Amino acid sequence: MHSVLELMTMKCENVLRACKMAVNLRRKRFDGGALRLDQVKLQFTLNSDTGLPCGYSVYQQKDSNRSVLVGGHLFTAVVLHH
Repeated sequence: MHSVLELMTMKCENVLRACKMAVNLRRKRFDGGALRLDQVKLQFTLNSDTGLPCGYSVYQQKDSNRSVLVGGHLFTAVVLHH
């Protein structure tokens, strides 16, 4: 029987392995000529009293966001194939 620490370690290793796979798949797609369409996303800061926008910033996309997208693309491809 595994301890809680061992189970957590195994889950972390699986997540890291999946992340590395997603990064490699994305790199291969772009090396193969895939088109990259990045749109700038704005985040708004709201005034706590009025609820109206009082500022904005550009959303910084992270590798984790891209990995989720790659996973979604893979899932869609598997579903469409079967």
